[in-house]
Amino acid sequence: MTLLMVGVLLLAWPSPQRNLPRLLIAGGLMGLLLACKVSLALVAWVPLAAAWLHGATLARRIRLTAAVGVAVTAGSAVPRAMVHRSPS
Repeated sequence: MTLLMVGVLLLAWPSPQRNLPRLLIAGGLMGLLLACKVSLALVAWVPLAAAWLHGATLARRIRLTAAVGVAVTAGSAVPRAMVHRSPS
């Protein structure tokens, strides 16, 4: 879990590279961390804050924040779907 959190921090850290793919991956990792341990919700703001800081305009900030929110939701849904599979 520590390595996943370090990954979230490194991916959310501002850089001159393309930010959207990095933020989406950080959001997905944060969702995975939330699915593993609910108490990590206290640090769920990291990718969202990074998305807010990377946006130049208000519209871009809102789009980035929404995209990261979707990535966090998807990241937390994947482990639950694997655990709650119905037998075929």
